[in-house]
Order: sequence, then C-alpha cells, then structure tokens
Amino acid sequence: MDLTIALDVNAARLLHLDWLMQLETAFAAEPGGAPKAKAPQSDAECDLGVWLREVGRERYGAFDEVRTLGAEHKKFHKAIEKAVASLHMGERDKAEAHLQAARSMSKDIVYLLTFIELEILERERKRASAFNPLAALGRLFSGGLAPGRPVFAPSSWRNPTILLDVTYARLLHLKWTAQMSRLFRNFGRGVTVQSHEACQVGSWLNRVGLRKYAHVAEIGALDAAHIGFHDAARRTIESLKFQRFQQAQDAYGEVNALSREIIYLLTVIEYRLELPAPG
Repeated sequence: MDLTIALDVNAARLLHLDWLMQLETAFAAEPGGAPKAKAPQSDAECDLGVWLREVGRERYGAFDEVRTLGAEHKKFHKAIEKAVASLHMGERDKAEAHLQAARSMSKDIVYLLTFIELEILERERKRASAFNPLAALGRLFSGGLAPGRPVFAPSSWRNPTILLDVTYARLLHLKWTAQMSRLFRNFGRGVTVQSHEACQVGSWLNRVGLRKYAHVAEIGALDAAHIGFHDAARRTIESLKFQRFQQAQDAYGEVNALSREIIYLLTVIEYRLELPAPG
C-alpha cells in the first residue's frame, strides 16, 4: 500500500468541514430576514458523498469505520435538510436544534475519518522495521502522489499548506485514546495517567500550538478540552481502582466525548490555517 493514499482521507475530512462551515455562515447571515440558506445537496452529491462513492468504499471498504461513516453521513444530511426546511418556514428555534444535531454528527464523521487515517498509517508501520510517524507524514505530503490515485482536494484552495504538526498532534491523540482500554485491565492497578503537560499532545500544545496558533480562536478551546480529557482519564482509573464502576463508566463517557472534541478542534484549526489568502 502506498502511504500517499492516506491524503485522500485527510482531504475528505477538510472537505466535509468546509461544507459545514459554509452552511453555518449562511445560517448566521439571516438574523430574521429572508432565508439565504439554499436547499442542501444530498448525501450522494456533496464532496464527502462523492469521495465515499468513488474513493472511500473502493480503497478502504475493509475498514468497519467506512460502513459506519456512510450511515452517519446520511443522518447528517437528514438533519441539515430539516434545519434548512425549518429555517424557510420561519421556525428558527427548530432550525437551530436540527443544526446542533448536525454539528454533533459532524464531529462523529471527522472522528471516523481520523480513525481510517490512523489505520492506514498503522498498517504502514507494521510493514516498516522502524516507524517514525512524523517522518511518515513528511513522506506522505512531500513525496508526491502515486500514479493512478487521484486525491480529492478543494479546488478553491490555492496551493494549500499541509500542517504536519497539527496532523501529527491529531493522530497522536487518537492513538493514545485508542490504547486507553488497555489501562482498564486489572481494574486500573499499577496504571498512572500522564498529566496533560506530560503527554505528547500536551507537550506539543505548550511548546508549539498555543504560541504558533494563538491567532486561531479554537486553540484556547483545544487546550481546555485537552486538560479536561486528562482529568476525566484520571478519574476513570481512580474509580476503577476502588471498583466504583458506575463512576468509572461516567468518567469514561467524558473521556470519549472530549476525545471527539479534541479531534474536531484540531481539524477546525487545520481548516482555518489552510484557507487560501483573500484576493
């Protein structure tokens, strides 16, 4: 498998977010006047739907996440259709409720696409004797594209810069989260959860992210979500040690929700930094 095909998944993530951001802008532009939000595309017509049909199912159909992604994507479009219909009927509260549901589904979609991206990299890792994720990502984005494997990318973006450090942080976080279930063996005994400063993503935030991307509004929310994630992980392990299973389950629910939020915020940051310069 050529590692460059993972770029398809990366682009699909940003295409989906671009579509949602445009819709959010249309909703925000009409505080009470004539609706400006147009009838939405179907789940088969939008960029992500086209990617699923022409690329995703063919190349990554063996991944369980691809099947789940297709179902979530349909539900997302149903919620958007209801939001736009309610808006055109003047039922703004209903429209906002449907849009909020779509936002939540969008986070699931981004999370699933990141899982697929990580699986591709993990398969490559197993094929290599020594695997450096950052070096692999460097090869992915600088080595060109494999012949006969077109990559979906927004045509409106001019010479987009792929931000390796943001991508690296996103995949590192998901990899750490995916391994968390192993910490539950033996009811958490002998396990200590790293502090938010000590983990690799926390180190990236403190050394690079908070300073380099201070101008991006979501970076503060990302830092807060990451701190909350580590606190919830600590409470999960502590509850397991004392066999407080309901508390452990509740805390682990927070872990999963905050992990999804972290992946989504990193994607929004990447999206905002890849937008073309005006003009």
